[in-house]
Amino acid sequence: MDNNLIWVIILAGIAIIILIIIFYSIIRGLNSKIREQDAILKKDEAEKDLEIVNGAHELLEKFKATELELKAKELKEIAEREAAVLFEVWKIRETDRIRKESVNKSMGANYGKITEHLLPFSEYLQQFNPRDIRFIGSPVDLMIFEGITERKEIVNIHFVEIKTGGGQLSKKQRIVGDAIAAHRIKWLPIFVPKFSWKVADTDDEE
Repeated sequence: MDNNLIWVIILAGIAIIILIIIFYSIIRGLNSKIREQDAILKKDEAEKDLEIVNGAHELLEKFKATELELKAKELKEIAEREAAVLFEVWKIRETDRIRKESVNKSMGANYGKITEHLLPFSEYLQQFNPRDIRFIGSPVDLMIFEGITERKEIVNIHFVEIKTGGGQLSKKQRIVGDAIAAHRIKWLPIFVPKFSWKVADTDDEE
């Protein structure tokens, strides 16, 4: 074979190898660029997806906050209405109870006062002259000066406390009763001197 032809074949092979290497390098470069672009696109897509997710989450949070606020307001209004209704019911019940208690107490007090004033004329004190009986009210109801109206030389003094129903003596009334039972009773006349005031003459002229 001709040497020139051999060199041509060798040079052609070398050229083909170089072209293959260059083509392979170009292909690798293109693949690298494609991967870089793909990575950039994926990054952009991920960022967009993240923005979309964040936006959706923000909208969801706003919606939840708005809904919670509306629900809280609605529940508050319902609670206020229920509380107002319950208060009105309580007020009606308490008003009725207070009215009944007030009427009962008033009737009891009036009955007691009527009893105290009419008792001197009742069968309980029929042995006494009603004009000898004095109403004092506290700490006991009545004092009876037996015989004072008839101007007897000797009179008896009675302390009377009236209780209606199941009434009990108070502590003060029991103390008074103990003092009477122990004869710790004293007579204390007080004579106050007569006072007179003399108005001095005034001279308006100086």
